[in-house]
Order: sequence, then structure tokens, then C-alpha cells
Amino acid sequence: MFIAFIPFSTALLGEYTDQQISVLIYGINIAIAGSWAAVQWSYAAKEHRLVDADLNPNFITIMSRRGVTGIIVYLIAAALSFASTTVSLVLFIVIPVYYLIPARTDKPWLWFTRIK
Repeated sequence: MFIAFIPFSTALLGEYTDQQISVLIYGINIAIAGSWAAVQWSYAAKEHRLVDADLNPNFITIMSRRGVTGIIVYLIAAALSFASTTVSLVLFIVIPVYYLIPARTDKPWLWFTRIK
């Protein structure tokens, strides 16, 4: 349900960027959707239920932490909307950039792709 609500909250934020309620709705919606994604990842990765048995436990831990970090920052951005919607919007932009930065587990992959 929260995934289906994302286009509405995004359009609301796009139309009323300066309104605190639109920033709050968007931040809470994305945080809840991210929470469900974290729950699904936790279920899938616990005891390698739905992931490869050879998957490194360190990788599972790092990916779990990255997911929770995003949720926390979205909630902080939503709370900061009471003080400044501009700061919240900046945080909304920073979070996807954070996910674009390779994790420590991705570094060997980056090194391997440079050799070719």
C-alpha cells in the first residue's frame, strides 16, 4: 500500500515543496516503505532463507545497516520539516546519493571492473 502511495506523495511534494505537510507526508511514506523493505530483507537473509547460502554474512550485515540508515535519515528529515522544509529537501536528495556510493563490500567488484 505504501509503495502505491509513493506517486501521490511525490507529486504532492513536487507541487507544494514549501509546505511542511507535503514534506512530512513524503518523508513518512518513504520511511514506512523502506521499513517494509528492511523487514523483507531481514526475513530473506536470516539463516539464508531466501538468499544464496554462500552469501557473505558481512555483506548481509552491511546491507541491513545501509537500509536502516536510510529509514532513520528519512525520519529525521520528516521531523526537521517542522523547523525547515529546505533542510528536509536537502536530506531527501542526499539519501539516494548515499545509496549510489559503493559499500565496503562492493569495493572488490569495482577493482575487478577496472582491470578489464
